[in-house]
Amino acid sequence: MLKRFDDVLEKVERALIIALFSALIVLMTVNIIQRNVLGQSSQEILEYLPTMVMWISLIGASLALKDGKHISMELVLRFVPQNAKDILHRFAAAFGCVVMLVLLYLSKDFMAGELKIFGPKGYISSIIPIFFATAAFRYFILILYPLHQNK
Repeated sequence: MLKRFDDVLEKVERALIIALFSALIVLMTVNIIQRNVLGQSSQEILEYLPTMVMWISLIGASLALKDGKHISMELVLRFVPQNAKDILHRFAAAFGCVVMLVLLYLSKDFMAGELKIFGPKGYISSIIPIFFATAAFRYFILILYPLHQNK
């Protein structure tokens, strides 16, 4: 059931990345045309572009974690027996899960500050706690089903 939920989550993330990247290209193009043809630039568009890049980056990082394409230090794993690899992979996943849960907890204060400063526009930063929750979930799945078992 967790794997099925993870697969659905992956489809949603991929659709979001496509939609956000497409919107990013369109908004940048509109802004360039406005600036070069009309001689004015939309400040609203310029404010949202970095946030869209952040959303794309964090969603992409979540997908990389699911596929095992995230940055990892596995030099030691090359020299240990197969049965030790399983334990080390699970330990690393448990450590990652704990770190993401701590960051998720801390991100609630960050979101409170964003909402206090920016009001409803502060919700645009909600990708940060969403990312930490998704990453914690993905690490939890890696505890149960290490990637090297699926290959």
